Amino acid sequence: MKGGMLNYWIMRNISEGPLKGADIIKEMSRKSNGRWRPSPGSVYPALSHMEEKGFVKRDNDGRYSITEEGRNEMKKYDDMVKNLIGTENVNDILEETTANLTYIIETFDYSRFDPSKINDMKTKIMVVLEKIKESED
Repeated sequence: MKGGMLNYWIMRNISEGPLKGADIIKEMSRKSNGRWRPSPGSVYPALSHMEEKGFVKRDNDGRYSITEEGRNEMKKYDDMVKNLIGTENVNDILEETTANLTYIIETFDYSRFDPSKINDMKTKIMVVLEKIKESED
């Protein structure tokens, strides 16, 4: 996929619902806890390129949404990453995540945490648990 990770993460964000370019930047920053905030000078050209390719479309209000072609492109990237990482590495990642969560549970004073971040993390953990449950059935 030309444009690599930026295109992928833009499509991943707008697959959750239509967003304006500025909102895409804000979401990417929020989801990375401020570690990655792509510039408008990279996001808008990427959106234009993906619109030309038919991966995204822009409505009259300037919000972008993913097309079926975009979903197919995103799936190709997901499949490629799954093949690169492999199940054994996912198990290692889960073990490391469990160790980190155990450390947090045993060490930190929860009254100092931002409640919205805790709720966001709870939601993400519930999604992972549901996917694990589905894979066991």
